[in-house]
Amino acid sequence: MIRSPATALGGIAYVVLAGACFAVLDSAAKYVAASVPVLMVLSIRYLLQALLSTAVLAPLRGRALLRTSQPWLQLLRGLLLMASTALAVLSLKLMPIGEFTAIIMVTPMAVTILAVTVLKERIAPLHWVFVAGGFVGTLMIIRPGGQDLGWAALLPLGCVLSNSVFQLLTSHLGKSENPATTHFCSVWVAAALATLALPLTWTLVDSPLL
Repeated sequence: MIRSPATALGGIAYVVLAGACFAVLDSAAKYVAASVPVLMVLSIRYLLQALLSTAVLAPLRGRALLRTSQPWLQLLRGLLLMASTALAVLSLKLMPIGEFTAIIMVTPMAVTILAVTVLKERIAPLHWVFVAGGFVGTLMIIRPGGQDLGWAALLPLGCVLSNSVFQLLTSHLGKSENPATTHFCSVWVAAALATLALPLTWTLVDSPLL
C-alpha cells in the first residue's frame, strides 16, 4: 500500500504526540506510585479507561463492539497490556525515570527484530541504522558498568519484552479485527485483572513492590 507524504507526516505527528503523552504518563505514574499501592494505581487507571471507552464506543458500535473472531488473542493482548503496565509502574517506583525511559527505548529495536523474524516483514536498511542509533543512545544513558541499577533493571527489560509482543499482536489483530473492538477487549481484560488482584494490596501491605 502506497502512502502519500501528507499521510506519512500525519503518522509522524501522531507518534510525536503519543511520545509526549507517554512522557507525561510516566512522570505522573512515578509520582502516584510513590504514595499509592501499585495494584491500586492499575485498577483505578484501567477501570476508568474501560468505563470511558465503553461510554464513547458503545453508542457508536453497539453489539458489534463485542464481535471478534479471535477471542483468545484478544485475551492475550489484554494480559500483555496489564503485564507491561504493571512492570512499567514497578520500574518507575524503584528506579530513576531517566534510566527507565532509556531502557524502554530499546523497544523499537525489539519490535523490529520480532517483525522480521516472526511476521517476516521487510525492513529498509536505513531503518536498521535508526534502530541501531537508538540502541547506542540507550547505552550512553544507562552506562553499562557504571551506575549499578541492580535487579530493578530486569523490570523494564520485562516491560520491553511484553510491550514488544503486545505491539506485534496488535499488528496481527489489525488485519482482521476492528480497532475499537481490540481496544475495548484489552482495556476490560486489564481492568478485570487489576481489580481481581486488588485484594493483594492489603494482603501484601508491607511489600515494597505492591
